[in-house]
Amino acid sequence: MQAIEEFYHGFHQDVLASAQAGSDFLESQFAEKMAGYLEDAGEIEEFSAHFARDPSGNWRADGYAWDEDTGTFSLFLTDFRPEENLHTLIRTEANPLFNKGLRFLHKAFDRNFVEGLEETSAAFEIANLFQHVLKDIYKINMYVLSNGQLSQRFGAIDPDDLHGIPVHFKVWDLTKVLRLESSMSEREELVIDFEKDFDGGIQCLPAGIHGTGYTSYMLVMPGDYLARLYGQWGSRLLEQNVRNFLQARGKVNKGIRKTIHEEPGMFFAYNNGITATASDVEMTVDDGRHLIRSITNLQIVNGAQTTASLFNALHKDKADLGEIAVQMKLSVVDAEQTESVVPRISRYANSQNKVSEADFFSNHPFHQRIEEISRRLYAPAVGDAQQETKWFYERTKGQYLDKQSHLTPAQKKKFQIEFPRSQVFTKTDLAKFENVWRCIPHTVSLGAQKNFANFADYIDKAWQYQDADFNEGYFREIVAKAIIFRHLEKLVSKQPWYQGGYRANIVAYTISYIGDKLSRRSDLVDFKRIWKQQSVGSGLEEAMSVVAGYVHDALVDTPSNVSNVTEWAKRQACWETVRRLDIKLPTSLDKELVSREEVKQERKEARSTQRIDDGIVAQSRVMELGPDYWTKIAQRAADAGELTEKTAGILKIACDPAMRRIPTERQSQILLELVARLES
Repeated sequence: MQAIEEFYHGFHQDVLASAQAGSDFLESQFAEKMAGYLEDAGEIEEFSAHFARDPSGNWRADGYAWDEDTGTFSLFLTDFRPEENLHTLIRTEANPLFNKGLRFLHKAFDRNFVEGLEETSAAFEIANLFQHVLKDIYKINMYVLSNGQLSQRFGAIDPDDLHGIPVHFKVWDLTKVLRLESSMSEREELVIDFEKDFDGGIQCLPAGIHGTGYTSYMLVMPGDYLARLYGQWGSRLLEQNVRNFLQARGKVNKGIRKTIHEEPGMFFAYNNGITATASDVEMTVDDGRHLIRSITNLQIVNGAQTTASLFNALHKDKADLGEIAVQMKLSVVDAEQTESVVPRISRYANSQNKVSEADFFSNHPFHQRIEEISRRLYAPAVGDAQQETKWFYERTKGQYLDKQSHLTPAQKKKFQIEFPRSQVFTKTDLAKFENVWRCIPHTVSLGAQKNFANFADYIDKAWQYQDADFNEGYFREIVAKAIIFRHLEKLVSKQPWYQGGYRANIVAYTISYIGDKLSRRSDLVDFKRIWKQQSVGSGLEEAMSVVAGYVHDALVDTPSNVSNVTEWAKRQACWETVRRLDIKLPTSLDKELVSREEVKQERKEARSTQRIDDGIVAQSRVMELGPDYWTKIAQRAADAGELTEKTAGILKIACDPAMRRIPTERQSQILLELVARLES
């Protein structure tokens, strides 16, 4: 694992580089960067930074997140110290922060306090939303986000109670962030202790087969246990792909809800049950009865709607779940096999549902191609620099650090020159970069995971229609869009009208407005030019600066029935309002545009090149596998009834030990397609 001090310096430099608008915005950049890790980990849905400070120092709040599905309201407080060296956060420093957050929420219960706040203030934004969702709040999570290292003597903080609502206290420090990054895991370890938190262990029936790398158990889970687990852990219980699926399509199933309320005793008979995975279970055997005492990293891969519906019945409908039991198939998978096996369990368990390949997006070939291009394609050198660099696409969490984990200091320095930290982007980054140009800023404003779910669905359909569209030219466009997006983030922070808050919404809506307006006159931003220069031109910068001001005013001018700006930005009506704005784009932008026809021709040429590349790759793969492999495939194809006259002829060429002939590129693609059919 990378040393915490080294990670701190890199992290701090990222925050400084992101701010670039004076120290006033350092804390905001830090909060948003930390919140990004929480979003990736499934801790929260969407973070909104709003720094509300009581002039007398009695209360404070630095941001919030609201998860309607689990009824979880999260309040954030920052412990940010822009110091050269890493500091240690001790209990006596964190407690005052938590207390100030508690005092703020205590005041937010009082409508008179909320109405006494200035409507444009950060305090009003948070307190007013809190009032609006108060009746639906199941629990409150209060976070301290620290750029320090938590003291080893810190200890756990006991939950509190605020007007009957449980409050849980959590600290996210850089040690936790580094652990997530280094392990290439998007989640903090999740441990469910049935003996401590419930009424003892759960009886199960072992059903595994030795030597397969996993063990399985069949068990019956009480309905109220499952509901309480979802209330405690929320979407972290759901395997990532399933989480995306649910966020895209909604959670509560009406049929399940009807059974819960009308025939709870028949729930076990009617419901298909749950399929889940775990990394470990703690087991005891008592008089031949196997009891599961704890489960580590429980992930529900099928049955998420059942789980969410039970939680909603318990929390919102106050239903009695005493008669409800749910069957569960639990597979405990070795850590080494998790990345390959769990997605397949998820795919096969959901095969009867309308879950597309997009919902299993982590290993989608789109991902793999973008990753492959990012590792080999050099970006032009900038300014007087002689060294060309690359943009690193992080297909899975922590890849960037993992690539450096076994390098010598000299090799690491070389790697960081080739792949600068500022040129790393993730799956959720890519989804934002693309969807703002698809002119759906309201979808982008829903948060990283829901926006990613939308993007995954779009990409899956586009890939099936024409996968050759995703080529080196497409990658260059992605990078150009990344440069524009990140440039605008910094530009917004420098504007005299910007007082903090809503920056993500302003950026999304500004780019979508410009893209939409140019599209209506058959013009496009010259992404090729931006790729070559690795920077935004002065004309586009001026246009974004002008549009961003109007967008800001439109966003904060919410309709009478919506008082929260962040919630307003999530609605299509908000986009329609912004889209109707009549903003004159500066003429300086014209020289940085290209016609739609010109781009269409360039994309056509890029598609042809990609097809050639695909053929070369396929041919290389066929030769690499060798005659012995293809002899076995020929036998398997014959046994499976997949051996046509055409494929038999091609296989004869590939099976020749003397390799007197080489299959053509197209023939090689046919062979690889045959292998894919046999595997499926």
